[in-house]
Amino acid sequence: MSDSTYDLSQVIAAIDSWVDNSTVVGAAVDSVLIDTDPTVVLSYNSARKGFIFYNKTAALYIKLGLGVSADSYSCILRGGKIFAMDHYGGPVSVQAVDSSTDLAITELL
Repeated sequence: MSDSTYDLSQVIAAIDSWVDNSTVVGAAVDSVLIDTDPTVVLSYNSARKGFIFYNKTAALYIKLGLGVSADSYSCILRGGKIFAMDHYGGPVSVQAVDSSTDLAITELL
């Protein structure tokens, strides 16, 4: 993956490729400052169709589930990158790798 950023049209195209838009009825948008302490940013939600994270600056660990750590994570999201996932209603926890970062969260409902 290159280090380029994504514009809104690229994000919408990505969503269109994996979400049946007829089932998405809304979105919840939030921005959270993430530091080196584990943080649950999405709780269990059976109505969730998917979610999108935009990590603004520093790298962070993402875990599909609870208890994220440097030894237990699903992936690392670098600054300036987008992570999107569909069909997951479970909790998501995150933790900054070494310095705080702003995380923009869009939960598709």
